[in-house]
Amino acid sequence: MASSHLQPNPVLPEPKPNQAYIEVSALEAGIMHLPMFFLKDASPDEDIVAPSLAFSLRHVPSGEHLVFDLGLRRDPSTFPPIVQGVVEKYMPYTVPQTVDESLKKGGIEPKDVKTVILSHLHWDHIGGAEPFVNATFVLGGGARALLENAYPANPRSDILQSSVPLDRTRFLPDSAFDTSVGPFPRAHDYFGDGSLYLIDAVGHLAGHLNILARTSATGSWINLTGNSAHDRRMLTDRREGNSGHPRSERPFPLRARFEGGRCGDYPACRVAIAYSQGAGLAGTRQGMMSAQAAVRTPRLATTAGRSVRRTKPAPTAKPLKRDEKGVPIPHVNVIVRDTHRSRLADHYHTTLQDDLMYMTYVHEPTPRKPPRPPRLTYDPNDPYTKHRFNPPLGGNRWSKQPPPPSEPENIVQLERIQIHTMLKNAASSRVNLLGPIMALRAISGANEKGGGQHTAEGVELVRGRKNIQGWVRPGIPVGVKVDLKGQQMYDFLSVLVEFVLPRVRDFHGVLMEGPSNRLDKMSSASGVVSFGLPPTALGLFPQIEVNLDAYPQTFGMHIHFITNAKGVGAQNRARALLSGFQIPFVRS
Repeated sequence: MASSHLQPNPVLPEPKPNQAYIEVSALEAGIMHLPMFFLKDASPDEDIVAPSLAFSLRHVPSGEHLVFDLGLRRDPSTFPPIVQGVVEKYMPYTVPQTVDESLKKGGIEPKDVKTVILSHLHWDHIGGAEPFVNATFVLGGGARALLENAYPANPRSDILQSSVPLDRTRFLPDSAFDTSVGPFPRAHDYFGDGSLYLIDAVGHLAGHLNILARTSATGSWINLTGNSAHDRRMLTDRREGNSGHPRSERPFPLRARFEGGRCGDYPACRVAIAYSQGAGLAGTRQGMMSAQAAVRTPRLATTAGRSVRRTKPAPTAKPLKRDEKGVPIPHVNVIVRDTHRSRLADHYHTTLQDDLMYMTYVHEPTPRKPPRPPRLTYDPNDPYTKHRFNPPLGGNRWSKQPPPPSEPENIVQLERIQIHTMLKNAASSRVNLLGPIMALRAISGANEKGGGQHTAEGVELVRGRKNIQGWVRPGIPVGVKVDLKGQQMYDFLSVLVEFVLPRVRDFHGVLMEGPSNRLDKMSSASGVVSFGLPPTALGLFPQIEVNLDAYPQTFGMHIHFITNAKGVGAQNRARALLSGFQIPFVRS
């Protein structure tokens, strides 16, 4: 705008009965990093973060929807090359929410917008026209020549020919600005009812349009200018610029009208500039926000600009949804599973399995007889002994059951490993169990479903079941344990036989009974091999050794290898399996 275009002592039209007006809301359309040297003498590294705003306009009472400006495009690669260079070097930006997305968030579908008014054709105002399939685009008459000589017809142009659909674009000729309103001698009454005026704002770019809108039936107004002023100092003083800039010392013509951020003869009016450090309209992430800046009922806008060191804005990502436990759900279907089989597991399936079948094979030429039903101590049909405890004759014969037939599916294999430790001082304070919990988590790698592995439920507390005077009481934590299966089981076994057992002092092997031991004892028929490690062995695990100072108290532990072996001699078959994993055994 030029000073010759302003009228002295302007008077805005008074409202009429049943006056039509415009509901105005600001739309988020991107966030820019604007170099400060565009506005004043400043370091090349200094910039401000400023919103790129568009505006939703709704005509009352007809309800017709309009949009003023379209902000930034999400993909800068669609701009002309000269603009891409400016964006990359000087003005990086992000678009968390485009204009059409902001409209949808406010309950307005882009297809319902009847008119899109563009202030001018610069790249930070054209946005994306594609969603507005039913809209007529309105531009100033001077914009036609710019589009005819735009990119790609003119490779050096910063205007994009495809900014607007030409078949649905209306260029306002000079004759359309036949109305004078307030301080503006060249205006176009868009609806013909005094609610919305398009202002000929020649000066920033050919075809530049402003909007002067009545925001209430009682006489409030808002003036949307679209880059007519970049900084409030342009309204209050000489524009600061780089030395040698042809416009750096030229007085801005609106100083007299907008002294101190006020609108001349309108004491209730306020000026809000998006790029200004003093005051600006701040785009929010709430979709649509009210931006009615009235002459008689002003609303002050919040500060948007702030001085920062120049950095490229961080890429914005869509926030992750969360499940009922509050755990983030990735945007993609992430499958966590083992990438390869454990070395010991592979050793079992390729070597040990066949050897164990050969070593433990028992030939049975005839099918086995069905087991004899147990004989009870009392006749269950005798009414005098019906409710007595009635154990079988000869006691419990569980340990005397024969082993399963020698078949491939019955070959002994390791099912799980249980590690547990008990501390006497845990009865006085359960805090004493924190060290063992940390240690077992470290050596087993078993957090509760940690890393997506569902082979372990994590370290568990062991609680007392009986009352032992001076130590155990029912329900009181006295120790911790962890059960390992699958990959974690073989990983622990590998560390145990390769790093720990060879370095345990005076360890010659796991003790086992002599040859005279009965094979039908409860322990011999269980298929479980157990042994203990002294407290000094804890520091031999690599996971503990690298950070030994974090474990001031060491403790011993029991390790139970639980197999699928059953029946008479099950423990011997389990020992044969563990021998194949390099665990030594010695006779007592």
